[in-house]
Amino acid sequence: MPSPSADGRAYPRAVTLADGGSVSLRLMSPDDGDRLAAFARELPPDDLLFLSVDITDPEAVGRFIEGLEAGRIIGVIAEDAGVTAGYAALLHHGVTWQRHLGRSSSR
Repeated sequence: MPSPSADGRAYPRAVTLADGGSVSLRLMSPDDGDRLAAFARELPPDDLLFLSVDITDPEAVGRFIEGLEAGRIIGVIAEDAGVTAGYAALLHHGVTWQRHLGRSSSR
């Protein structure tokens, strides 16, 4: 059953890629931890440098999943015939603006 997202789109949904291929996009769930780690293990080492979260580390994947459960992370998985082809995530780190940033004193 499709589930709505914050942008009003329903997931899962099929999209056509520039090369004419297609993938299915769906929202990530807490059950996707193993799938995410397996995807990372297949990436070339240089590609891992561009990830904001080291999803090759089981503890990092656990924290990522905790973020999904807490609503601090919204993730989308792209699947091609049931195989993970990619993922995207919006991470809200919870850093808030602080009224008092520093102190200056003059003598």
